[in-house]
Amino acid sequence: EKELSQAKSTIEHFRLGSREKSRSVLHSMMEANDASLLSNVFGAFAAHVRTEKREREIAHEYEDKLHAMQEERFKFKQAQVTHVRTLVKAQVQSGLEELMAICFHALRVELDANKEMFRLSEEEKELKQQID
Repeated sequence: EKELSQAKSTIEHFRLGSREKSRSVLHSMMEANDASLLSNVFGAFAAHVRTEKREREIAHEYEDKLHAMQEERFKFKQAQVTHVRTLVKAQVQSGLEELMAICFHALRVELDANKEMFRLSEEEKELKQQID
């Protein structure tokens, strides 16, 4: 019986020792997992921050290019409008000059017709005086 109790005691001692060793192994594994997880989280966060920074730089770069292109487009449109205005003004000026020339010609024709009428009227009077 003494041997049985001694055997039970030895088995219990091995079981407790084994439990402590298992706990110790599990505890060290959990600590390693925690350290690994922490390292992975910080690594992923650092990568995310770098990516965000680069994306902001790219967005800023293209924002500047877009602004420059819009400004260039505005200047181009402004130049087009100025050119069209110049052409329209030239056409209007040409039309006005042509209209003035037509008006002067019509006035000249009217004056010549009036002179002719006056001359004919004077001739008629002279002829009437000669007849009377």
